[in-house]
Amino acid sequence: MTTYDARPTPKTTAGTPTPSPWQATGAHQDPRRLPSQDGRREVSPTHTTPPPAPGPVRSSTTAVEVLTPPVLPVSVEPAGADEDAGQRIRITLLGGLEVSWCEAGGSQHDITAALPPKVRELLIFLAVHPDGVGRDAVLAALWPEYTQDSPTNALHTALSRLRRAAATATAGTVTRLMTGVGRYRLDPEVVTVDYWHFLRAVAAHRAALTREHREDRLRAVVRAYRGPLAHGCDYEWIDALRETARRDALDAVAALARILVDTDPEQTLGLLETARELDPHHELLYRDIMRLQGRLGRADAVERTLGLLVKRLAEIGEHPTPETTELAARLCGRAEAETTRTPRHPVAHRVSDARRTGR
Repeated sequence: MTTYDARPTPKTTAGTPTPSPWQATGAHQDPRRLPSQDGRREVSPTHTTPPPAPGPVRSSTTAVEVLTPPVLPVSVEPAGADEDAGQRIRITLLGGLEVSWCEAGGSQHDITAALPPKVRELLIFLAVHPDGVGRDAVLAALWPEYTQDSPTNALHTALSRLRRAAATATAGTVTRLMTGVGRYRLDPEVVTVDYWHFLRAVAAHRAALTREHREDRLRAVVRAYRGPLAHGCDYEWIDALRETARRDALDAVAALARILVDTDPEQTLGLLETARELDPHHELLYRDIMRLQGRLGRADAVERTLGLLVKRLAEIGEHPTPETTELAARLCGRAEAETTRTPRHPVAHRVSDARRTGR
């Protein structure tokens, strides 16, 4: 999975991290918690961070279409959702942009470079709106600085260039990308987008009624998320959608970890590591990882996790709280005592050194 720099995790009070993605509250509280080797209760893996607030928009008419991720119905897939249904253009958004032309014989050609920058942005905007989007929403997102008449001409020009670029890159095979009337929508008979599959997986998970269905659908969400939405594309309008997708993936990892923690701690640890990649500056998540590593008797892994946390927090001008370093010392010291009966583990000395230096 692609690692990327998430926004720094804010702290609620001095020296106190915000709740972990695994902490349960209110009606969603899960009574099961990961066992703690240091005699304390493990935080429960329930994500409680609210969705990010939308950025500024120019009108209430366009705000929903520009900033709210679409919700695809669980039981109804786009007509071309089957990978073998004859789609000619495949758009990969999760983890980075790639536009491919898929020939009937199975060969694929990367045509991303054939799309001019503004045409590429327009294609991405349409791809993150599988239900289609109105003209005003497109103009507000892609041409906010233009006058009343100019952006319409710019949009028509960009759509024309998109058609020509697709036709040229596919040797005249693909001459139509859009469908419908009154809204701009990519034709699912011609185009497939990995983000659409991710949205369907998220919707299916939310509609699941049994534990078995939830587990299967959570796995589908985790598989579908391959990295940040349109990673590397610096568009202001995509920030909220990108963060929402990341949070949906993090929630799925957390929920799957809760299901597996009692029966498969190894797989749970792998899920926690995945969550750490999604939220690399979240201190309480590192504590969860260390506790599970301690439960599995891996003192060296605990020390490495602490070292990684120190490195990640340094990126945002922070350092681990005393509670975290003391937890690591207890876990490493206990594991060392149970195996060799030797003096304090080296990480304990690291804690003492940190106290002396104030770091």
